[in-house]
Amino acid sequence: DEDRPFFIWANFIHPHQPLTPPQFYYDKYMGMDLPEPVVGDWARVFDQPQRGLNPEPWRISVEPEVTKQMRAAYYGCIEHIDHQIARMIWHGMLPKNTVVAFASDHGEMLGDHQWLRKRNPFEPSARVPFLVRFPESYGIQSGQVIDKPVELMDLMPTFLDAAGVDIPVTVDGESLVPLMKDESSAWRDFVHGECCNVPSSNSGMQYVTDGKRKFAWFPGKDEELFFDLEEDPQEVRNLSNDPDRAIEVATWRGHLIAQLGDRPEGFTDGEKLIEQDGPTAPVLTRVIEDAQA
Repeated sequence: DEDRPFFIWANFIHPHQPLTPPQFYYDKYMGMDLPEPVVGDWARVFDQPQRGLNPEPWRISVEPEVTKQMRAAYYGCIEHIDHQIARMIWHGMLPKNTVVAFASDHGEMLGDHQWLRKRNPFEPSARVPFLVRFPESYGIQSGQVIDKPVELMDLMPTFLDAAGVDIPVTVDGESLVPLMKDESSAWRDFVHGECCNVPSSNSGMQYVTDGKRKFAWFPGKDEELFFDLEEDPQEVRNLSNDPDRAIEVATWRGHLIAQLGDRPEGFTDGEKLIEQDGPTAPVLTRVIEDAQA
């Protein structure tokens, strides 16, 4: 109905296990030279390919030919979805004044650092696509790559702003419209991510990053990781104990302490991070009950 606004959410399960692209896409990537997994010395748990693992493992090390099959299937799933999105955007399925956004809930480790699947603070898992296309009438320059830390909670306020609807003060995210119009004088310095349970690590995970530096902490092990993503985008070198980076590590540790300061889990006393006893117990239900009481 051209007289009424509309909202469409198209949800694709791929790329996701089981990795089952159409044969054409799988064959295409099996015919290419594909990158091998990257494994930092801090991450290695296997010295050779392993068989007999759990059918749904989190840590893996497999033969190069098996790795290629897995990666070819994953890349094939991605391109297949790309083509379906192109059909929606370019083949007249959407009106020209439609704002289109594409994002994902998580990435895939694909054997990097001998991890599979998600729930990690590392780039293959935590860095997700976030693309937005505006109609020409908005006056937003196309083809921009904005070097600012954004996150999924920015989607809803962006949609509201684009539609001319007031953004509730209770919303944690920020509209990206001023950022894309180069009208935002202030923006967040970093994003904070977390997961209460990272299987096989006996811990949850916490991290803060601005896309250039990243500080990660596994509370159940009290293990810290620090990466310079500009010099080491594949996170091969853990710099958390590098004396030349001590001040920088302390600064980023402070950012995480500030984020966790009022949390009920007891992650910090305000000055230091406190080791937890295994994975982090979900506390949302208890927080709600305490607030209601």
